[in-house]
Amino acid sequence: MSRNYFAGKVTPQDVLVKHTVFGFARLGLSSLDAERASSSLIGGRRLCGELQANTQVHVPRAVLRWCPICADAESDELGFASWHVLHQLPFMMMCPTHCTPLVTVDGLCQCYDRDPIKLRLPGERCHTCHNVEPLELAVPTGKAYRRFVKLCAEAFHEQPSTFIHENWTRFVLEFVGCFGSEARAIDAIEKQLCKDWELPFAESIGSAWGWAISVPEVLGLVVKDRYNSSATWKKIVVYDAMKKVLPCDIKVCCRPHS
Repeated sequence: MSRNYFAGKVTPQDVLVKHTVFGFARLGLSSLDAERASSSLIGGRRLCGELQANTQVHVPRAVLRWCPICADAESDELGFASWHVLHQLPFMMMCPTHCTPLVTVDGLCQCYDRDPIKLRLPGERCHTCHNVEPLELAVPTGKAYRRFVKLCAEAFHEQPSTFIHENWTRFVLEFVGCFGSEARAIDAIEKQLCKDWELPFAESIGSAWGWAISVPEVLGLVVKDRYNSSATWKKIVVYDAMKKVLPCDIKVCCRPHS
């Protein structure tokens, strides 16, 4: 792809990180696992076992979503619209730029279900049906979800090292130390999440896209092994709450992920 689509002017690593969903999934890996996964994918090898599970973003089938405002703006400026990586993340129901619902033809066009290539660019109708209008995704209500979408986009573009296993573990240990116990630290985070998301239980966050949040699991306090397998999006949600309730100063590592 680096040679065929970018004439070799964009490195394979940049293609992988900036133009695929792996660029988001890698944020929560350890440095070693991120390097191993990158090398395998660039070399055309499939990931397997734990590494495959920990980088899986669960983009449903080949269904693609887009923002009509982004598509119209790109069509006016460039003559065509492009698919945005962030729009394909399964928990992205709205465009992080325009805060408007994304649209899809999932379930509306059987031709598209069988052959996704028939929908070539955002906004184009199926070359067989010609008459299927896209469907707006249902966007979770509240300011917290809008902030979450913005934070995910920011993380994807800036590639911070905050969530990689080594830094995340160090930050969590110092955070818990500020509260004196794991129980008090978890309780503070869960109360802040409930307040921000206007929900009775922190576990309810993410129910709209099929996954619940367990704060102890995200912190790595339940499964104490070399790798915290919580998805990056969960760490982003919990980290936002942690910063708000932090009782003491902790130096957070947020340099770009190499």
